[in-house]
Amino acid sequence: MLRRRYTDYHYVLVIFGVILLILAWHPKSPLATIGTDTTPPEIVNVYPSGTATNPTVVSPGSNLSIYMDVIENIGLNISQVTITANLTGYSKTIELYNTSTIITYPEGNASRFASVWYVPDEPGIKYKLYWYVMDVGGNENSTITYAITEAEAPVGFFTVNGYKIPESETLWLNTLKLTFGYWVVKYPDVVSAVRVKIFWKNNTLLNDISFNKMEDSYWEANYTLPQGDTYYIVEGYVETIAGKSYKQLSIYLNYAPPQEVTEVTVSTIYKITLTGMAAVAIYLGARGRPIKIIGRRKKRKR
Repeated sequence: MLRRRYTDYHYVLVIFGVILLILAWHPKSPLATIGTDTTPPEIVNVYPSGTATNPTVVSPGSNLSIYMDVIENIGLNISQVTITANLTGYSKTIELYNTSTIITYPEGNASRFASVWYVPDEPGIKYKLYWYVMDVGGNENSTITYAITEAEAPVGFFTVNGYKIPESETLWLNTLKLTFGYWVVKYPDVVSAVRVKIFWKNNTLLNDISFNKMEDSYWEANYTLPQGDTYYIVEGYVETIAGKSYKQLSIYLNYAPPQEVTEVTVSTIYKITLTGMAAVAIYLGARGRPIKIIGRRKKRKR
């Protein structure tokens, strides 16, 4: 039987193996767990960058350069943006590519990922942009912004106390308490503010009233006129997110107090009739004239 002979080399291997076991399984050993990056990539800037209430205005039918600046540690696996529009059903996902450009931010150095979006050729449409990244370690991050295509003047009409204001130059009302409304018929997402200016008859400004947005296509404001023995000049303005203002109302407003109306009932008519008959009877009786009764006379028998 052959004996295995151990040399100094073998002892060194045994000792080295034991040390590796201790390093691997000791609680404080750096080899006890495999280190992984759990920090998600940080999106520090995007374009378009507008909010839901103040979207970025873009030109319809244009080729728009879009980008996303990301601080990432181990490289990105996915970088994209999904663009949707509820009004038209539009939906498109665009892959963003690393431009090898480094942008310095207070948070750190960011890599720029960019592409081109062909903006649909339709004015006044609001788009939601969902930006999404995932690194090679599976860590994710996302953000949402909004854009809107520029449009011409919004189409709509003003109301007062629930009635559409006519195109005539003068409007008569029987109350000093007013509820102004503005209904947007076309391009509701473009409207950023609605106002009416009320002037005294000498063109001195009385008040500048801002409307509140009650729903997507309706704005409203309340106001009480100070007095009713005069007329007022009312002008209505619609402002857009592009910073443009359109005058869509100019009328004279007059106050006419409500008239008292006597209610005529059957009982009233009956009383008036009897009163008239009584007056006739009294008048004829006072003059001493007989009252002729018109009717069929009976023949006397001979």
